[in-house]
Formats: sequence, structure tokens, C-alpha cells
Amino acid sequence: MNQPQVYRIARREGIRVYSLRMMDELIRQGLTLLLAGMGTVFVFLSVLVAGMALMSRTIMSLQRQQQRSDASDEEVAAISAAIARHRKN
Repeated sequence: MNQPQVYRIARREGIRVYSLRMMDELIRQGLTLLLAGMGTVFVFLSVLVAGMALMSRTIMSLQRQQQRSDASDEEVAAISAAIARHRKN
């Protein structure tokens, strides 16, 4: 059987026969979709990591500012005693 006869028989039987050009185009479209999807995920994850790093820096600077409070030695001793008493109960 030669190739054109195979195509005629396949069409008559309702079987789809894909040519190499069509398969090449399908593979090319699949790879394009794959790269677009992976690129989108990569960009999203990069933005997520950058945002988390920025939030971490912001929170760390806020905590440093709060730690610089002007608490007297008496206040520190009172807070320490209250914490110790709480832990006993």
C-alpha cells in the first residue's frame, strides 16, 4: 500500500491521520505553552520572594526601633519579675 492510499482508507474509516507538519506544529504549540506557563510561574514566585524579603526587612527595622525604648532599670526588673511569676503559675 502506498501512502496516499493509506490516507484514503483512513479517511473512509473515520480515522485521523496526522501529517508530520501537523505533528510538528502541535509539538511547537505545546512547547510554547509550556514555556509561557513556566515563565509565568517563575515570575510569580520571583515577585513573591522579593515581596517577602521586603516585608522581612521592614519588620526587622520596625522591631529595632521598638527595642530602642527608654525603659528604666526598675521597669525592666518589674517586667522580669512579672514574667517569672507568670511562668511559675
